[in-house]
Order: sequence, then structure tokens, then C-alpha cells
Amino acid sequence: MKVVYIGEKGIGRDESNIIFAFEDYDSTERPPIPRKIKHVERHSPDGFEWGYGGSGPADTALSILHDYFALTDRDVSIIDNIYHRFKFDIILKQKEELKIFDTEIEEWLNEILEK
Repeated sequence: MKVVYIGEKGIGRDESNIIFAFEDYDSTERPPIPRKIKHVERHSPDGFEWGYGGSGPADTALSILHDYFALTDRDVSIIDNIYHRFKFDIILKQKEELKIFDTEIEEWLNEILEK
């Protein structure tokens, strides 16, 4: 399965940032249908954020990893040990637009789990 996570910044004071997962994004038969990923709230009651190392990006990292692991049937028990590193290695580097491909997550996981 091919997945890309795309974040959209909220507009106005009352709008939260949203992250969509587009599954089967390389399908030529039909365009992918986005779905909002669930905010796994641990650090930030305000929701998703990216581009720096704070509490919103921590929840973004946690939420994306939970979604990705559910899609790939990976053991979710390791997420608590790696999501802060994912925040600093991947989420911090996202600027205005958050765009993370499943291949990037898989490569990152393989690299850190080898060590």
C-alpha cells in the first residue's frame, strides 16, 4: 500500500491544522480519497503542528506513526520509544507544507531499528 501524509494549515483563529492520509496515491484507476488521521493527544491539546520541536509536532509524530503502523501491521509497542526521534528527524524538517511519503517513513524505521 502506498500512503502519503499531507498537512494543511488551518485558516483563522478557530481552525486547527489537519493531516490527511492519501492511500494508493499512485493508482491510475482512480484518484486517492483522503481521510483525516486521528489526533493522538499526548502533549498538545491544540492539535497538529510541524516545522519546530514543540508539543504540537510531538503529537503529529505520534499520530502519523500510529496511523502508519496500523496500516502496515507493525508492532505499535515501539512507538513510544521512537516518536520523539521521528519528530526531530522528519517532522521538524517540514515547513509550510507537511508531506511525508510511506517510503520515507519505512526508510527511517529501517535505519533506526538497525542501530
